Amino acid sequence: MKGIIDAGPRHDAYLDFVDAEATGAGRPGNIEAITYLPDAFFRHNRDETAWKWMRYVYEQRETRHANSRQGLNGDYPEVSFTLVSQTVEGLMGIQPDAPRHTVAT
Repeated sequence: MKGIIDAGPRHDAYLDFVDAEATGAGRPGNIEAITYLPDAFFRHNRDETAWKWMRYVYEQRETRHANSRQGLNGDYPEVSFTLVSQTVEGLMGIQPDAPRHTVAT
């Protein structure tokens, strides 16, 4: 997600590893960690994987948060904020440029 690995086989293998871990026993217990997976996969042109994780986050919105004092996962602000951003930028391909007052599609 942070772009610290150069493009290439090692990079691709690491994205595969992240997806596999988050899909299996290595899945983070809190929803906020998962909300950033779509961003990482969209950034690296793995749209299907990003969409998979967006659906997962959306499906978990009515589940109790890992910290039960925080209510439901959907009550956590990052859930809605990241899904909106991922829909606009990732799925729709809109690229805002606020300093220049422009938008690219």
